[in-house]
Amino acid sequence: MTVKFRRKKQWELVSGGMDERVIQWESGRGQVQRILNMQEYVQEAGPSGAYMVNPPLIHCVDISRNDRFLACALENATVQVFEFRGKKGTPQIRNLIGHTQGVSQVHFPRMLPNDWLLSAGNDGKIILWDIMGQTDTTSPNGKDAANVADDTSVLNFQKLQISHKEKINWVSSMQPENKDLVLIADQTQNISAYHINQ
Repeated sequence: MTVKFRRKKQWELVSGGMDERVIQWESGRGQVQRILNMQEYVQEAGPSGAYMVNPPLIHCVDISRNDRFLACALENATVQVFEFRGKKGTPQIRNLIGHTQGVSQVHFPRMLPNDWLLSAGNDGKIILWDIMGQTDTTSPNGKDAANVADDTSVLNFQKLQISHKEKINWVSSMQPENKDLVLIADQTQNISAYHINQ
């Protein structure tokens, strides 16, 4: 189970869990505002080998500092990204594929632009994504590359990939002495720090 309060609308929160649903709540009244069923978004992306084995259970959610984007780390090795649009809804804007096992963490680093996202998974990979960096998301076959699981142009969203070699349990970021650091907690007793360049 994972929960995150919105930064600019602190009476709203987002939760996700093993039922494959992300729920937007108004915490003051305890009312559900919107339900996003991850199974629907995964099916839209189409079948793709390893992604069909595990269901899209939600391990982690995070919200960008500007309160515009919602990222979801899923057990089926994908990262789903949504955009808050008020009364117009919360549409999916990206289906990011780069992990080979379940994604355990998503994190919008404080020292990077609002549309840069870190994901980390059971495969030991740490991926830095620029979720809005590609203006032309049309693949050569005419489909939306951001939503096509087998399309290699999705890799254009990746800015950096780090191999950690251990299953990752937690991700955070900090900026001591003007150094952009990503902190990683894994299954060992050590905390690892990686320097990332913009």
